[in-house]
Amino acid sequence: MSNSNQIANNIASLLMQNPNFDLRTFNFLDQDKSAVKSINWEGVDSS
Repeated sequence: MSNSNQIANNIASLLMQNPNFDLRTFNFLDQDKSAVKSINWEGVDSS
């Protein structure tokens, strides 16, 4: 699988498991990291 397909599949998986997640407004730099910890990362390849 090409790298771009893998990335697309990971994003699709992330969005399907987190329907209220908005990539455009999500605060990845949240100081206490609670926002990032609240995301369901299951099925997303971390490599």
